[in-house]
Amino acid sequence: MNELALRTNKGQYVGGETVYGAVYLHIDHVTSGTGVRLKFHGYEAFYYEERGSQRYSDPGEFSVMRGRKELFDVEVPIFTSSDPIPLGCYVFPFQYELPADLPATFHCKGPLYEATIRYEVRACVIGKESNLKVSQPLIIREVVDPALLKDAVRYEDSSEVLKCGCYHQGDITVVASLNKTEYTVGDTGTVSVGIRNSSSVKIRNIRVNMKRVVHLMRGQWQATPGEATKLKNRLSSSAASPGPLVEKVWSETREGTSNKKVELALPVELKNLPPVVTLGKHIKCVYRILVDVGLKSSLSLPSGLLKIPYLHPPSNSEWDAWKPPHWVSQCERMTVDGKFAVPSNVLAQEEFAGLPTFQVLVDNK
Repeated sequence: MNELALRTNKGQYVGGETVYGAVYLHIDHVTSGTGVRLKFHGYEAFYYEERGSQRYSDPGEFSVMRGRKELFDVEVPIFTSSDPIPLGCYVFPFQYELPADLPATFHCKGPLYEATIRYEVRACVIGKESNLKVSQPLIIREVVDPALLKDAVRYEDSSEVLKCGCYHQGDITVVASLNKTEYTVGDTGTVSVGIRNSSSVKIRNIRVNMKRVVHLMRGQWQATPGEATKLKNRLSSSAASPGPLVEKVWSETREGTSNKKVELALPVELKNLPPVVTLGKHIKCVYRILVDVGLKSSLSLPSGLLKIPYLHPPSNSEWDAWKPPHWVSQCERMTVDGKFAVPSNVLAQEEFAGLPTFQVLVDNK
């Protein structure tokens, strides 16, 4: 059976990095294929449905907004021949520099929307044997911007407690913080809350909520055929984008806290969550943690706000699970020309160290 395999040097990248890899081809019976084509593709897209109850008097009416941006789409042959590819095993090394400032790999689905940022590399045999193809997802992490870390993971406020709006009851200081500035989906974070109460008012409870806020932007409203005439007049006054889509994803409440000093460390499981996206043109996703302190006598303090600057995507499970076919060690290395060509000196460097059939020079400094 003819087979095609694909392997990159890593499972995760950031914008501006170079992807190194190889396509492995095994031809053990006559084929009509005359070459190999490689494609790198990345895009962001969303779908949002607005029901009648949100804007229109008729609850049966609805409109749809869609947005899509091609982040890159590059496809070229890496090997061509005037004759069918002969029997044998072949390896085609390649490299591709990713565009800078790419948003993170992302997928989130709600009752009325779905948003995706996806990247992949594909290879296929050119010719009538079009079923001979393979693909691998690329997981993109956003480049960390130190400016986004400033003051994001710590909150401190000292508030004067007033009775009836004028009688001074003392002060309460609230300090809240996260244990890290960067997380990966699957991590467990910690929200620490410290309270110093020098007032005469007792603390009733402490509530900590984490909310996901998704922004869908720069889409185009569309109508179903039956609604096209009615919707035409409405679109001129439609909002350019839906409002923020807010969902509570975690909460913790501690009741009956009346101490003068409170120290809490609350674990937050960051599992099964889409990552933070700040660089998307159509899609952005952030997480906000609100800390609320309720007091006796129906008093309350201003809400404390923490932000998770970076929640990175999980590891590339397909890349992690990949195992080389038994025949790859027999592959003959082929020369790749054009956009994806790799300089010969790079093939012996560490970029290809983890790829089958490549012998890397060891630097014994």
